[in-house]
Amino acid sequence: TEIILGLDNRLTLAILPNTPHGRTTSERAAEAGFELMLHMPMENRIGEKPFPGQIEVGMPPEAIEAALHAALRYVPGAVGVNNHTGSRFTEDAEAMETFLRPVRELGLYFVDSRTTPNTVAYRKARSLGIPSARRHIFIDNENNGAAIEQRFNELTELARRQGYAIGIGHFRIATAETLAALLPLLEEQGIELTPVSELMQ
Repeated sequence: TEIILGLDNRLTLAILPNTPHGRTTSERAAEAGFELMLHMPMENRIGEKPFPGQIEVGMPPEAIEAALHAALRYVPGAVGVNNHTGSRFTEDAEAMETFLRPVRELGLYFVDSRTTPNTVAYRKARSLGIPSARRHIFIDNENNGAAIEQRFNELTELARRQGYAIGIGHFRIATAETLAALLPLLEEQGIELTPVSELMQ
């Protein structure tokens, strides 16, 4: 966290709710000028123990909306939302619409983390008129510097080819240290780092 908060503040930080340091980290990040997203826990298909505050398929709409509002209290100043896990939830169009309607009412954007190839989350957000985008590359599925650098380079190459690209990484030592080394090199490569809000469609 200390390394990440010292990085270029054009990064967008997605903060998990219901964690011991979530609110404090959000407040420090906002003071440092970072854009913030709520990293909303959603039901997955792996069968892992549910994350605290996780929303699940079949929950009544009022419970999903209440979970969203409770989660946002951990991330003051959040201007967008993306999903944490959610391989089951983001495949369910009805569940996603139930979640996204209050997201729209709050004026937040939505980023589909694409934790399943069968996600309907981005398409549903677009159909509801919510500013939205989707993740292109996870940069740290392999938690080592060499692999992260390779994926980061794939991300920048994709940005060159299509005009922009969105990568997701995690608050891990290898990720933080690799980003600290690579982000300062972007400008000389002709790549502009930008908050996610500027890439909404």
